[in-house]
Amino acid sequence: MKNTSSRAIFCLSSFIFLLSSIVVFASEKILYSHLTDGYWQVWMMDKEGGGNEQITFSLSDKRDPTWMQGQEIIFRTNNGQLFSVDLKNKEEKEILAKFGNVHGPRYSKAAGKMVFVSLSISPFETSEVWIADLDGQNAKLITRDKRFKYQPGFSKNGEKIVFVKSDEDREAHNIWIMNADGSGQQQLTFDKARDSAPDLSPDEKWAVFSSNRENNNYDLYLLNLENKKTKKIVESPGLDSSPRFSPDGERIIFISTRGGTQQIWSVNSDGSNLRQLTQIPGESIDPGWMEVDQENKNQ
Repeated sequence: MKNTSSRAIFCLSSFIFLLSSIVVFASEKILYSHLTDGYWQVWMMDKEGGGNEQITFSLSDKRDPTWMQGQEIIFRTNNGQLFSVDLKNKEEKEILAKFGNVHGPRYSKAAGKMVFVSLSISPFETSEVWIADLDGQNAKLITRDKRFKYQPGFSKNGEKIVFVKSDEDREAHNIWIMNADGSGQQQLTFDKARDSAPDLSPDEKWAVFSSNRENNNYDLYLLNLENKKTKKIVESPGLDSSPRFSPDGERIIFISTRGGTQQIWSVNSDGSNLRQLTQIPGESIDPGWMEVDQENKNQ
């Protein structure tokens, strides 16, 4: 009887040890669109620029890849269709089909919503910001001023949306912010230039964006959301655009042509430690961060 109890205790202890040795952790990855055999395809790499892997293969251009949750990614085609793709089986399926010409999709895990702009070209080109569930339910139009708007993005907690809106004459494009229901719209930048691609830091103290406000050349700027002051953190004779904060807010990835072609670079949020991430042949654009849950079985 004693031996039976001892064996039971030993088996239970072994089972508990096995469970404790399986740790689920989030692996940071970078999504991007890479020109592959004549088409923009979605690729993925690790945060240091290694382990490049092609995710999509169908014969169409795929832009603005964004992580949804778990193992799923969303992207748009050049004709404004939205698709999701599963990282495991690489299966692509259309989502939000009824919204027509969709651009700038961004998903908030905290809000469980997608934000995007729906583009209208008649009688003249305008775009409005929408939020919706991924199945198209609970869709809500949250802007109605018939200005040209683009590149919306959620705050980390899903309560704010930052976006670009043009003036009536469309000469100046500035950064705006609003609540996720469309209320409380507030203009953040006022330069007579083209500010674009805003992204909020995880602590919501800063916004990073690209602008041609100096010498008509696109560089990267940080905006202090409290005092509305800006400072340039990245500059080059070429294009610097599409910045995205890392999940911890310590780094920023972006597109740059400083090496001659469009490639993805990273920099610390203070502008230091600049380095190129994509090295494979061909151009790479539209960078975005993702966190994939993985199991690590310690031996």
